[in-house]
Amino acid sequence: MQPKKKPQNRECTAEEKEQHRVISALRRPIENIFAGLKSMKCLYDIDRHRNGQDDTFMLLAAGLWSFKL
Repeated sequence: MQPKKKPQNRECTAEEKEQHRVISALRRPIENIFAGLKSMKCLYDIDRHRNGQDDTFMLLAAGLWSFKL
């Protein structure tokens, strides 16, 4: 989910601002998890010739990140 863009040449209403706060509160922990996984380089590297081990590496990295928290 992403917040709606601000209308051109006017401000967001109070209801839209509240919706943006709710969406950002939901997105914040997820973005922090992705940042932690990116620091482990598991989202960048492409392991070729390792059939089915990509998911295992991702799960291990996510488990390590959760353990760190």
